[in-house]
Amino acid sequence: MQHVLPSAAGSSIAEISDDLNALFDLNAPAWIWGAPGIGKSESVYQVAAARAAAAGHDAHVTDIRLSTFDPVDLRGLPAIVDGLTKWLRPAIWPALDATEETILFFDEMDRAAPAVANAALQIVLERRIGEHVLPQCVRIVAAGNGETDRTGTQKISSAQANRFTHLYAVADAEATAAHLARKGTHPAMPAFLRFRGHATADGKPGLIHGAPAAGEKAFPSPRAWERVAGMIHLPAPQRSRLARGTVGSAAAIEWEAFLRTYAGIAGLMADIMARPESADVPDEPSLQYAISSAIARKADFGTWRAIMTYAARMPREFCIWTVLDAVRRDPGLKATGEYGAWAVANQDVAL
Repeated sequence: MQHVLPSAAGSSIAEISDDLNALFDLNAPAWIWGAPGIGKSESVYQVAAARAAAAGHDAHVTDIRLSTFDPVDLRGLPAIVDGLTKWLRPAIWPALDATEETILFFDEMDRAAPAVANAALQIVLERRIGEHVLPQCVRIVAAGNGETDRTGTQKISSAQANRFTHLYAVADAEATAAHLARKGTHPAMPAFLRFRGHATADGKPGLIHGAPAAGEKAFPSPRAWERVAGMIHLPAPQRSRLARGTVGSAAAIEWEAFLRTYAGIAGLMADIMARPESADVPDEPSLQYAISSAIARKADFGTWRAIMTYAARMPREFCIWTVLDAVRRDPGLKATGEYGAWAVANQDVAL
């Protein structure tokens, strides 16, 4: 069975996480499909951590990269016990002893050799392999890139496919920007992804994800952009070279141009904090994206009133990004009167 990713349908990583949560509640196997670098594996670990925190225990994820396995790695080596062949349990199976919720994660499942995939299928179908049985607290999830992504994938059987609920992940610029803002990534990166992550009105493709250009190996993806954000402190020539080697030349050129725009708002930032009710609100979109992300990063209990005053003067979408980025990074700001008044007026988007 050829498994090709849908051309239009797909969910953001945030939606994938919600769906994964529901399937874990049902103890139903899930398979996440999506291009390399968009956060499939990270979503599994984030959901596991959130569920474990809610249950009051550490997260338990058994990560099995099936593309590197032989069938015996799953089943264990044979041994003669009392004249009978027994299969010794592999050391990679802590899930077999689980008493707390444990995620059994078959990553790169569509790159597994057919014999390995069949062994994994028994685990999914019967919740056992040979004589080794999975406890009911173990949840099963697989991930793969799909045959359109040129990553050495194998065709999967219809029997294998029918054992899972399939979730199709797509790169989402806003979800990635919000995630990076919450993590405390340099504010220029969330601003840039909102500015150029999506396709433009004049037909330029969005830069949140793309294929390598001719003659290049690097290409943009959420994972690659996060690495680029970590290079921002480097000297400009080196930063530019490394960005080209991480997201490709075309994307890196636009990123460097945006950084020059971002550097130009330093004087305005000081004015915003001193005179939020009268500081200039630029009309240029690139500046609006830069300012929104920058003031959200500066938000604390001392600056919050000034930031909310200025944000209210920006176009609504930029005000929303500013406020939500700030409170995602520092949830304590939601207890302020300024946020309370804003949330009442913006109930459709308030957290």
